[in-house]
Amino acid sequence: MVHQRNSGMKRVLVAVISIFLVGLMLAGCGKAPADSTTTAKTTTAAKTATSSTTSTTKSSTTKASTTTKTSSTATTKTVSNDPFTRLDDRLDELDVYFQKTWMAAEAIGAREGYKYATYSGTFELYLYDQGTDAYKAAVKNNAMALGDTLFPAIIKDGFALYFYPNAKEELKTQIQGILFP
Repeated sequence: MVHQRNSGMKRVLVAVISIFLVGLMLAGCGKAPADSTTTAKTTTAAKTATSSTTSTTKSSTTKASTTTKTSSTATTKTVSNDPFTRLDDRLDELDVYFQKTWMAAEAIGAREGYKYATYSGTFELYLYDQGTDAYKAAVKNNAMALGDTLFPAIIKDGFALYFYPNAKEELKTQIQGILFP
């Protein structure tokens, strides 16, 4: 009876090991595809035939080569339709540190707006609906209106771009180049 139990356990163990090995074979045993080209040369020995007047030597060389396929992946960057996200991405690409703060754009009649604080100065960017009276007034005045106060701004393509007095010329040029190429 002890002998029968051991043989049953052996069968289970053999089955488990077999399943494990089959799984490894199907998974490729962890081998990665080859990443180099190997060339092997085989040379056969020279055969010499001699006659009384002439001598001939023959030799042959066989080349065998193995090649592998290499694939490369190119990363594709998706450009956002959101102008603020595009600005953020471009500032990141240019390695410009900035802190972005949401602004109450409705106060000036805009749809959306953010303040950007950088090491080179601060600016605000607002997006208007171009058909609104607030946008038409901003275009006419070249400024954003907050109550009775006008803030001089660059008004173009539905945007209002306002630079604080601390903004350096380099920052102004860089941001305008990104927004209005």
